[in-house]
Amino acid sequence: MTRHFCKTLCLTGIVLLYCATNAQAQPAANEQPSNGYFKMICRGADSAFRIVDLERRFINVKLGLNFSPSTTAPRGDVWKIDPGTCSWDDRTVNDNEPKQIQFIASTPQAQKIRAVLNSPDQFWQFYVRLTNYGYFETRSNNHLRVRPQR
Repeated sequence: MTRHFCKTLCLTGIVLLYCATNAQAQPAANEQPSNGYFKMICRGADSAFRIVDLERRFINVKLGLNFSPSTTAPRGDVWKIDPGTCSWDDRTVNDNEPKQIQFIASTPQAQKIRAVLNSPDQFWQFYVRLTNYGYFETRSNNHLRVRPQR
């Protein structure tokens, strides 16, 4: 009986540790991920962004989104971002930072990103970090749904 209890306790501990590790690895949509990734928001505009295919990977594609920096940072109000530009959540992109975001997406998601970034009333959010290779690496990205501007 003691041996069975120890095995059960050990397996329960392993399962709890696994669950806790996975829960920490997946941040909430509005939470800032760790490991040096920070929120960057891009506001659409008709044909303002150049999104290039960098590499095909089975059903996914590695994309490079070339952008211009916004002259204003949103600081909680994404409508402050200039149409057709990107900005950090709390400040503008500085002159020494890259102007390309690289990320992997499925073909349908890549089409959706292109469509969203063609509209000045739409926003896409990336969690990125600096790579020191001339671009930002993306951990996650999603369509940022906001209320229409009044």
